[in-house]
This record gives sequence, structure tokens and C-alpha cells, in this order.
Amino acid sequence: MASTRQYNPRAISLPRVGVMRLLSIVSLVLAGGLIAALGSMDSRTRGGARPVTLLCAVALSPAIERIVQDYEALTGETIRVRFGGSGVLLGDIRLGVNADLYLPADASYLEQAGDLVHRSTALVRLTPVIAVRAGNPLHISTLEDLLRPDVRVGLADPNTAAVGRAARAALRTANLWESISTRAVVFKPTVSDLATDVTIGTIDAAILWGQLARASDGIEQVRTPELDAISRIAAIGRLDGPADDARVDRFVRYLRDPAAGLVRFAQLGYDTRVGDEQ
Repeated sequence: MASTRQYNPRAISLPRVGVMRLLSIVSLVLAGGLIAALGSMDSRTRGGARPVTLLCAVALSPAIERIVQDYEALTGETIRVRFGGSGVLLGDIRLGVNADLYLPADASYLEQAGDLVHRSTALVRLTPVIAVRAGNPLHISTLEDLLRPDVRVGLADPNTAAVGRAARAALRTANLWESISTRAVVFKPTVSDLATDVTIGTIDAAILWGQLARASDGIEQVRTPELDAISRIAAIGRLDGPADDARVDRFVRYLRDPAAGLVRFAQLGYDTRVGDEQ
């Protein structure tokens, strides 16, 4: 009579190295699937649509952060915002960054972008000021005061920040650019970097957008006729991004709505009287 061999799990053995390698492969496959799933979830909002991505100048961050919070709470849609210098963000757009909207602090950056940006809409007006520490301990009141030996001056880089270009234009008009830029102790890539330096006392004065200076703790504004004459329009432009056109247009309409986005801008000191200017 033939014998019947019963299944004995202990009788089956695999080399330990082979088992560990198999487990590693399985773990990698599972991990890869999880990462892909998370990436897919992260790239889409509720309902399966891609979120709107906005590239925004730092100068507008106090208002945009609040507006995005309001909009997301109202609609349930996600708005992703990346803040940076207007020039830096333009460089990213030219390199093919995946985004839907571009909001520089100066509409001339939209013109520089050419065919990469379309359907632009003016939002607010920005005006530069001299930013000093609260109380103005060095009694700075004019652009000429920035030449004093006891004043450490910081400027924004004109190649990366819109306020750097505006400051250069104002100082050139006043025949002060060469002398002040030569003695500047720092050139920073964004206006927020300069605001921080003024706050902590690394520098005594800097030329910032007035709206950002107003929103920064420990900073006082000094206005001058030369800087008042160099206001700029911040306008938002549409990019060829991946988000649904209807979602993008809906958010832009909210931004420019006198009863919604523009209210937030005005509450935070931004001048919304821009009409149809670009």
C-alpha cells in the first residue's frame, strides 16, 4: 500500500537570505504603492479635481494667507500658495514650474513673462517706504538720511524682488542710487528678509513695501515724496497650469470681489483703488 505524506509546514524550509530578500521586495512594492496613492491624493482636492496653485510675491502674503483661508472655508477647495520674490518666481515659470496663477508685486513682471502669462487682472497698489525699528531711534526722515555713517542700510536685490527695482528707480531719480547702494550692508532676495533684519536690529533701515512694513511687528514706516511717486500695481496672471479652468477663474473672481478678497486687502492696508490699470 502506498503511503500518504501529510503536509507539515515545518518540513518546508527556505534559505534565510531568500526569505529576507522576498520580504524586502514585498515591502518595497507596498511602500511604492502607498507613496503613489498619497501623491495622487495630495495632488487632488475633494471631488478629484487638482488644487489651484498660486505663485505669489511675499509682499502680498499678509492678505493672501487670510484670503486663502476664507476661500477654502467657504468653498472646500484647496489653494496652494508658494511665496517668493517676484523675479525668482518668474524664473521658475520660465523653467516650467507647475502652477496656475502668478501674482507678482509689480505688473511689469507679467509683461516680461510674455506668452507664458495671460488674462491678467489688477488687484492692489503697492508703495515703498523706509522701514525703521519701532520708535525710529535714529530719527530717519529722508532718503538722504540713509547716507549717514550711523545708519546701516539694507536693500532688496533688484534682480529678485520687485521692491528692489522700485527702490532703485526712486533712488536713481533722486540721484542717490550709487551712493546708497554702495554702502548698503546687505542685499536680500525678498522683502520679508529685509523686514526681519530691521526687526532684529541687523540693519537700521531698509526700503520695503509699505503694506508689508505695516504688517510686521516692531517696524515703523517713514514715507518720502520720492518713494510715494514709485507705486506699483500688483496684478494676477493666468498660467497654463493643470488645474481646472473653472476653479482657477472662480478663485480669481473671489480675489477681486469688492465684497470678498478686496475687503481683506483693504483691511490689511493695501490700496485697492487700481481701476483697470496694469
